Amino acid sequence: MLASTMTYPLEHRDITIAISVLIEAIKIFPKEPAYYYYLGLATYMKGDVEEAIKLYQGTIDLDTQRRLEKEEKRSTISVDGNEDSDNDRIEDIELPLPDVWPALGTAMQALERNNEAIDCYIRANIDNMEDTQKAIFLAHYGMALCSKDIKKFEEGREMTGQAMRLLESHTEVIEAYNYCKHAT
Repeated sequence: MLASTMTYPLEHRDITIAISVLIEAIKIFPKEPAYYYYLGLATYMKGDVEEAIKLYQGTIDLDTQRRLEKEEKRSTISVDGNEDSDNDRIEDIELPLPDVWPALGTAMQALERNNEAIDCYIRANIDNMEDTQKAIFLAHYGMALCSKDIKKFEEGREMTGQAMRLLESHTEVIEAYNYCKHAT
């Protein structure tokens, strides 16, 4: 499954296969948010940004629901002292879920929904990002701030400047930096 999903190296990815594998995974595990997230990435890469947004939002909803159910289950266990004997079921295994907010923000920004993109970027957990991911995130965030409808040029220039300090040779970062540098 890894070879057909978005976690595999770019040169070996096949979006069509990834989408079909992820759809099958969702049929088997409909409450697993990670599959919706990766399906959102594949759908975005295919060019269907509106559908990717729906999938990212669904990911967030499922993750929130799962967290609430876990908390409820913990409080039930602590009240009566009994644990459910089905704790080792395969449905209870959780896949790691990357931070959805940057991907949702990028999709919103692609549709020039910059206010919504910025709301997503604000919710993102930048502390867990590695430098390349952080630089690209800051570049996108900076561009949203410098957009014609937001016009927060100084903040955007600061974001893209930080991105350049982290990763000055990346095309997306350079384009974002130049975009904000010349935005008025």
